[in-house]
Amino acid sequence: MDDDEKQVVMSPDEIASFFLPGGAVEKTFGEGYEFRKQQQSVTREITAAFNHDGICLLEAPTGTGKTLSYLIPAARWAVLNGEKVVISTNTINLQDQIVSKDMPMLRKIVGREVKYALVKGMRNYLCLLRAGGVRREAEDGKTGGETAAILEWATRTADGSVSDLTFSPSDETWDKFAAESESCVRRKCPHYGDCFFFKARSRVAAADLVVANHHLLFSDMAIKDSSGRGDAGVLPPNARLVIDEAHNVVDSATSHFSIRVSPASVTKTLGRLARMAAFSARAAKASGASTRGGDAGKLLAGMETIFKPRIERLKDVAESFFESLVSGGIPDGGDTLTFRVREVSPSVADLCAAMRGGALETASAI
Repeated sequence: MDDDEKQVVMSPDEIASFFLPGGAVEKTFGEGYEFRKQQQSVTREITAAFNHDGICLLEAPTGTGKTLSYLIPAARWAVLNGEKVVISTNTINLQDQIVSKDMPMLRKIVGREVKYALVKGMRNYLCLLRAGGVRREAEDGKTGGETAAILEWATRTADGSVSDLTFSPSDETWDKFAAESESCVRRKCPHYGDCFFFKARSRVAAADLVVANHHLLFSDMAIKDSSGRGDAGVLPPNARLVIDEAHNVVDSATSHFSIRVSPASVTKTLGRLARMAAFSARAAKASGASTRGGDAGKLLAGMETIFKPRIERLKDVAESFFESLVSGGIPDGGDTLTFRVREVSPSVADLCAAMRGGALETASAI
């Protein structure tokens, strides 16, 4: 909605009336419907939050009917104001319930068409171009098992999503078929018009309600934040967001907006760097580049000498850093500790300074 367009507000009483005995919800559910005052209270609060650009944090016991309590005002708002509303959940089970059960019922309750779409990551979809490549390879030899089953399924699936398969393929097998942003040529692809992923994107663009999971939600936020563009990322621009199963939000947000570091990751990175330096030195000496390759050859031959002492120093600093974290001891029954660093401690600063200093010294030596 443009800034100069006035928003159409909803009546909390009208939205709450859907849940009254004899109301639209009971007429849709039939004899199995049970009136709950808590459900009316929840939907009133959510409606008010939609109307006033507010933040509403609600907790209700199981059986309250939370899903319909937010779906009805979300659907009404989206249709009345032409604004997409994103519904984010943590579990696949709740997503399936919303898309397969609640959404079709929602159309009957509100008495008008409500367009909806389930958003999945790109790798969830079959790439027709890659499938064609696998099929051509299969013609030259025998193909069986999961690969053959996916090739057969690819000829008849209308969805193209891995969840449409009757079995769960191994990661190794699905990697042959999965759509990937890095290799996707988009409009230049001969299968673009039939592409399952871009067809799904079109459905999302036309939807009033968009259902996603927390992982996609925060991944999208991270992309939009880093690019500075509201139209970037996986999800379409939206002004209203409903987060269900919000008790899982902290873990999802932390994984996308933080940097994780562990003794193993530091050791692995430094070890990889040491091996690269040693390999460069051996290759230069074996090829004679150290004597015939000028400055470049001498540089390659001396890589191990340049990097090794600095890598060892970083290992010592990293070891001291992690030892300082566990100086209080590990809790009984556990073998690991997880910390969320909210501000930089002296030990973290020492590690960062050592790594930064090592990089500068190495650059100068090179």
